[in-house]
Amino acid sequence: LLKQAAERIRSVLREQDTPARLGGDEFLVMLEELGNPGHAELVAGKLVESFKQPFILGSRQVHSTTSVGISTYPGDGDTVEALMQNADTAMYKAKDSGRSHYRFFSQEMRRVAEERLLIASHLRHALRKHELSLVYQPIMDIVEGRIVGAECLLRWFNPQLGQVPPDQFIPIAEGLGLIEGIGDFVLNTACKEAVEWSEMGQGPVHVSVNLSSQQFRHGDLLACVDGAL
Repeated sequence: LLKQAAERIRSVLREQDTPARLGGDEFLVMLEELGNPGHAELVAGKLVESFKQPFILGSRQVHSTTSVGISTYPGDGDTVEALMQNADTAMYKAKDSGRSHYRFFSQEMRRVAEERLLIASHLRHALRKHELSLVYQPIMDIVEGRIVGAECLLRWFNPQLGQVPPDQFIPIAEGLGLIEGIGDFVLNTACKEAVEWSEMGQGPVHVSVNLSSQQFRHGDLLACVDGAL
């Protein structure tokens, strides 16, 4: 598959262009002496189109899409490292668009990347600094007019960043491998606070806790739940 992919990439390039395999299933193409950045877009479009036809591997047909990120010199960087990093950022943006897409690097992507990096640096210490907390969405029995349960929701307030929305910091926590520790904190805190409600005469209340899919992958989720209970 990699050999055939390389052949397809080579087929849409000029003689003076340089294709290379970076590793795994990632390829890089260096286009020299372009008249304008729009020519890079033409090549990217041809690359994406070339991968829409199935690959023949022995007697099997295999479909493989491609996502392309584009950075241009000197607007997106004046070093090899900067150009490659920015093209990589644009490639992941293309993947987020549903694959079989290409994207140019933009300053907005740079801003988002820098924001993610800042959030990540603070998130590593959020548990230790007691910045995470839980709030609860009540579940009502409307016939009896009383609260019978609650959904537990995670919140993060950082002195420098302020209130960071969960849809921003939870994917970053998953990417950094922090979600298991945060998940344990949520389970234990939710159980502890549910017991406190019961002791205050609120009666038994069930609490729903959201889990990350990553918490299922390490095989100790049941033990964590059992420990929290």
